[in-house]
Amino acid sequence: MEEEDYTLNLANPPSGEWWVDSLKLTDRSGSPDKIFGLSKENVNGLWKEKREITEKIGVIINSLLVIENSLELIITDCFFKKQLVNKDIIEITHEEKLFGELLLKREFFTTMNKWRVLRGLSKSHPFFEGKNIRSLLTKLKETINIRDRFAHGEIIFKELKYPILTYYEDGYKEQNLSESYFEEINLKFKEVHLELVRISIDLRKFYQKSPESDSEEKIN
Repeated sequence: MEEEDYTLNLANPPSGEWWVDSLKLTDRSGSPDKIFGLSKENVNGLWKEKREITEKIGVIINSLLVIENSLELIITDCFFKKQLVNKDIIEITHEEKLFGELLLKREFFTTMNKWRVLRGLSKSHPFFEGKNIRSLLTKLKETINIRDRFAHGEIIFKELKYPILTYYEDGYKEQNLSESYFEEINLKFKEVHLELVRISIDLRKFYQKSPESDSEEKIN
């Protein structure tokens, strides 16, 4: 008789060792110390590994929020011509606040929509003239996709070897959640954030040097 595949779905696992004892499940051998062939030690080890993975996913989601904030700042500055008065002080006008509350921070204005706005600005805003940010746009889109995979995908443990992220993106896909994978994507998130911060600083310096800013100061 063919062995059945008991793949554990740990998207919402119970917590604590009491779970293993309270279920009173046994495998075909009737052993009270096993659940579908998994020992108590293996099961509790899976819960521990799941908690570690959850923490890493939290870092990814928080990192994307930081990136999104930088992206919103660039978009706002492009429309409101914010100058770099003091790098430690960011003054927000009433118009900018409304722009954020009524547009950028609304649910319908997704991170991918903000990515599309940045792509559009890179083709039309004078600050980006002569600048090639295609590589940044590509990496930024990748970070958004990575966040979405974890937000909408499912994590399973297969054959006790490693956790796997399953998600649908132009078809069903799987990603091995190894330590090297998390190191790689964390580095990518940091690189994208730093590039966005540089653009934000350079954009404000651009307004200080632009003829428009000089003419506005003379009028005032």
